[in-house]
Amino acid sequence: MFSYFSQKEIITEKDVEKVNAMVLRMEEVAEGKEGAYTMCGQKEILDRLFYLRFLKANYFDLELSLKMLEEYFDWRINQYPEGVKFEENKTHLESGVITYMTDFKDSENRPTLFIRGGLFQPTNFEDANNLTIFGLDTLIKAMDKDVEQFCGIIDLTNFGTANIDAASIQNVALILQKFYPERLGHCWIIHSNWMFSTMWSLIKPFLNEKTAAKVTFVPEATYEEDLANCFDVNKLPRLYGCYINLFVQLLIDNYICVYVGGNAEDFPVAPYDLTKDRSYLFEIGA
Repeated sequence: MFSYFSQKEIITEKDVEKVNAMVLRMEEVAEGKEGAYTMCGQKEILDRLFYLRFLKANYFDLELSLKMLEEYFDWRINQYPEGVKFEENKTHLESGVITYMTDFKDSENRPTLFIRGGLFQPTNFEDANNLTIFGLDTLIKAMDKDVEQFCGIIDLTNFGTANIDAASIQNVALILQKFYPERLGHCWIIHSNWMFSTMWSLIKPFLNEKTAAKVTFVPEATYEEDLANCFDVNKLPRLYGCYINLFVQLLIDNYICVYVGGNAEDFPVAPYDLTKDRSYLFEIGA
């Protein structure tokens, strides 16, 4: 029983029994829901770790956790029963907005999602939502089974009002908070500007303290040094001060492409040549 609890959170046998009782209540709410929706072509695993994330997000308040769980199932089943399709995000993914590195982890062994906000060119309000859901679902599928959280680096180089507005950012943040509880470990924002800082000041009051505390604005003058304190500098992309050994770019058809190489001046944006080598691919829906 102790295997899925952190000793910092669950201290006594009585605590464990209490949480086990909570999980049983949540399992009753979830009965019949498994298989009612899919993520990246697969059913979501509704195990104890799944329920524990909802409990942690609500400081182990059972009623709040049950309410969040019910809202989650309603959102999944009624709005995104099959997740978000690759085709709905193809243009954005090919631009290099999202990059996921399989072997690039922070000091707490969490995989990293890179987001380059200045490359995002939405055509409607739903673009940001769809890209967020597709990116997170795909990232979670690619994570090792014993890894529950990821971290993010958001690069706001050349970011402006054409990329996204405050309402869309707020909506994306609330999606992450409400429907992906305890998935985000931490997020570092680099190369920010006054425009985004103003947007953030408007958005932050709508987030709970736990989510807001996971966001750090890295000072421009020290961002390389600050990132080096949290990541292995030998695996940082050159864009962030060092070189890249391995990363995953979400693009091309229905596959995740893994680029292998080093000494790149920047992230490659051009599609990988699948006609020459398909050994670094796995199908998203597989």
